[in-house]
Amino acid sequence: GDMIPAIVAVGQQCGADGQSLVRGIANAYEIDVCLTKSICLHEHRIDHLPHIAAGMVAGIGAMLRLPVAVTYHAVNHIVHVTMATRQWRRGEISTWKAHAPAHAAKLAVEAVDRAMRGETSPSPIYEGDDSIIAWLLDGPDAQYTIGLPAPGEAKRGILETYTKAYSAEIHSQALIDLAFRMRTRIADLAKIARIEIHASRYTHRIIGTGSGDPQKFDPRATRETLDHSVMYIFAVALEDGTWHHIDSYLPERAARASTVRLWQCIRTIEDAEWTRRYHAKEP
Repeated sequence: GDMIPAIVAVGQQCGADGQSLVRGIANAYEIDVCLTKSICLHEHRIDHLPHIAAGMVAGIGAMLRLPVAVTYHAVNHIVHVTMATRQWRRGEISTWKAHAPAHAAKLAVEAVDRAMRGETSPSPIYEGDDSIIAWLLDGPDAQYTIGLPAPGEAKRGILETYTKAYSAEIHSQALIDLAFRMRTRIADLAKIARIEIHASRYTHRIIGTGSGDPQKFDPRATRETLDHSVMYIFAVALEDGTWHHIDSYLPERAARASTVRLWQCIRTIEDAEWTRRYHAKEP
């Protein structure tokens, strides 16, 4: 969804019609989804911005029906300049987390504009000897297969995406539902001494205790940090039986004594079976 505003903005500025806009959005999703399914950036502590940014550029190019060479250089350009570590999702999470997709959108529009004016780019950005696969991903001998649709084939990438049910980090969605179901079977939350959540490597390392971030247990933490603490999220979901995009993160909510006690009881454990399921081709 972070890709759509950039495409709409360019479409409005360039006078694109509705059909062209839809084509652009469908193309953006196709590129982003295919890249996300085929090239894992998490493993290398690289954020997912390059995949989103490549989608933005591909979407703008499709909407404007740009020549292949122009879109090619714009994609090379945007992937090159949006390679970023995941540090902005660690520790005390800053407001950059909210701004990063918009910054990528600004860079994507600029990348297309420069390519349209004849500027070339570092290429090939993925397969080059000193490029991202060789030095930032799995190395020069790595092989990645990107399952793009054939010419004329329907684009289905957008159908494989969905909107989050709750305003919380993506890996916490199912755990909020789990907390809702479990709370009706627990007579007294105050008697809980320990909660262990078995989860995939990514849940454990990104929003769990495997991150090593003490801020994830801090009642004074920012909303962005609490959003990335499954320990906090699970505790609040257990207590409240509901989730609200504002109320569930209020400072007074985070500081509630019963919540803090329950919160401190929760630990995540990396579970190989959940990691296997996370990587399943047909999840």
